[in-house]
Amino acid sequence: MIANVMMAKKRDRTRDKLLIAVQELLLEKPVANLSIKDIAHQAEMVHGSFYNYFESVHEVIQGVAELFLRTHACLADKITQGIDDKALVFALKTRQTLLLISQEPKYGHLLFDAGLPVDQFVMGLRLGLRIDIEQGIKQGRFVCADLELTLSLLAGGILGLALDLHRHILPVERIEAATAKLLEQLGVDNKEAQQLAHYPTQFITPVTLPLSNAKLTEFIRGC
Repeated sequence: MIANVMMAKKRDRTRDKLLIAVQELLLEKPVANLSIKDIAHQAEMVHGSFYNYFESVHEVIQGVAELFLRTHACLADKITQGIDDKALVFALKTRQTLLLISQEPKYGHLLFDAGLPVDQFVMGLRLGLRIDIEQGIKQGRFVCADLELTLSLLAGGILGLALDLHRHILPVERIEAATAKLLEQLGVDNKEAQQLAHYPTQFITPVTLPLSNAKLTEFIRGC
């Protein structure tokens, strides 16, 4: 029993080494230029050992994307802990997401420059939005005639804003104004949208890259 637990922990540590190696490489080169040999070398492993943990470069990239999504979800949960008003929840999550990309350039690099699957991030974002908007409608905080269309507009809007912030097309000072505009799409009047978008809060510093399951587990314990 103890031996099995120790083997499982060793396997998890080795898998994390590969995930870390990929992220280190992605800060230097795009996904298209990665090879299994590169990843194994970066992780200081024998080439063939890679296949004990992942079947392909695509699969290990998916593992990194999953870590990214879990980190983002934890940050969203932490910044809205104890808050029931879904309009305020939306405002805080949106600001945290945009600040994550603008204040932590390596996160933006992974998402927009290195080649992580952006559609996977958008689907995770869309799922969270769906839950919050449906609950906000029940609270009478949101008005939404076409939920699917609204989800597409909001998820696409947040992603586009994040990209513009990462590319320095928009300054970080415009995050609150952008958040207010998104709230207005949900039927919140301009004055209240501005108040919610400027609600006093503090940016939560995420896990330092490179991500790993061990580091994220420790971080989640504090969420």
